[in-house]
Amino acid sequence: MNAIKAVLHSKFNPSNLLAESPIWDDINGLIYWCDILGKKIYELHLKSELLRSWVTNDEPGCIVLCAQGGLIVAQSDGIYHLNTELSIFTLLIEAPYDKTLIRFNDGKCDSFGRLWVGSLYRSKDRPLGNLYTFFFKDGTPYLRCVADNNITGNGIAFSPDQRFIYWSNSTNQIIEIFDLDIKTANLRNRRLFFDFNDWPNYKGKPDGAAVDQQGNYWVAMYNASEIVVLSPDGAVIERMQMPVKNPTMPCFGGKHMDSLFVTSSVYNSNNSGIDHSAFAGQIFSFQTNACGAPCYSFNLAS
Repeated sequence: MNAIKAVLHSKFNPSNLLAESPIWDDINGLIYWCDILGKKIYELHLKSELLRSWVTNDEPGCIVLCAQGGLIVAQSDGIYHLNTELSIFTLLIEAPYDKTLIRFNDGKCDSFGRLWVGSLYRSKDRPLGNLYTFFFKDGTPYLRCVADNNITGNGIAFSPDQRFIYWSNSTNQIIEIFDLDIKTANLRNRRLFFDFNDWPNYKGKPDGAAVDQQGNYWVAMYNASEIVVLSPDGAVIERMQMPVKNPTMPCFGGKHMDSLFVTSSVYNSNNSGIDHSAFAGQIFSFQTNACGAPCYSFNLAS
């Protein structure tokens, strides 16, 4: 692994409060991410270092590329399409909950162009977070709840063959796995994949994640300054130290999909203070010895 470096020079630092959901646009050489608490979405062209941003009207929990152009944004109040050329947000479907208590959080797309998005319970003391699939059928948007009983839904990722989907509960420090029927989006056989409570006195919380072509699960450990790599059978392959306390989510990108981009937060767990380290809230990248599994876009025309 090469040295970890900040993606942006300090003069370009957008001062993220809670950076999340990095996504790589391979065609255009762009990295996107959102600042949930800052209510902004960013686009960075790596070669030119041209940085663009859009202000959201509510907290953007996650973003994904849209096959028809622009981005899909899961905000606290609903799921939107962002036309990045015209800076226009269009509401696709309203959120199915009381946004003062719950908000959308982590999300990813599958090969059928559906968005899988989790939610979290803001006070972090009740398991009212759900897992949803969002899709269009014959021009009509649908939002279907497929799993529940989570406090802070995070870490959504698919095995390379899409036979399995991962979903973490950050508050409870666990990662779960389901069998997935990718054609129907039905889940079964929910079970524990990894339990960080088995590590004595460990304070890290599994946040966002990515999967490589070998099926290994790369998870950002909030509050623990590291990325943990787990094999498909749950064995620890590697633990990589990060220069910030709160890494939030990795994604693979770059010309050969072997670079890892990692977002971070300035806030400690449950907003219990600030990480005052020099690079808190920045976006990082480093070369790996792995290649990322394919990333998919949302399909408005499904």
